[in-house]
Amino acid sequence: MRRRHRRIGIGVAITLVTLIALGVAAWFFRVQLLELVPTPPVVITDADNGRTIDILEGQTLEAHLRSNRYSGSTWHLGIPVSYLEQTGQMAFTEDQNPAQPGDGYQTLSFRVTGTGAGPLFLDYLPDSNQGSYQPSKSFRVVVVAH
Repeated sequence: MRRRHRRIGIGVAITLVTLIALGVAAWFFRVQLLELVPTPPVVITDADNGRTIDILEGQTLEAHLRSNRYSGSTWHLGIPVSYLEQTGQMAFTEDQNPAQPGDGYQTLSFRVTGTGAGPLFLDYLPDSNQGSYQPSKSFRVVVVAH
């Protein structure tokens, strides 16, 4: 009988140590593990102009804004926001049935690296001499990162 109790005691002790080790590992790696879980990006479009956008730290914000490939203009970040890091290159997606040749939208992606609230300004500017032209279109949202 004593051997049986000893085996049960050892099994319980091993189980407790394993659970404690898993708990410590989960706490230690919590940030890294959360980054492995894919979350869909928050997508904003022309319809969101002037709105307030709530987003969580670590999420991706994508701006899909109307443009024309042949216009000679591109969407550009007007004023950088400290907690929004622009990621990757701007991408252009052409409409399947464009009203005019080259109609589509440009996508700019940002990763939320902190918390705060502030405006995100994007301007549709000619590709050459950007500093000397007024934008033909502007886009503004207030981004509140939690």
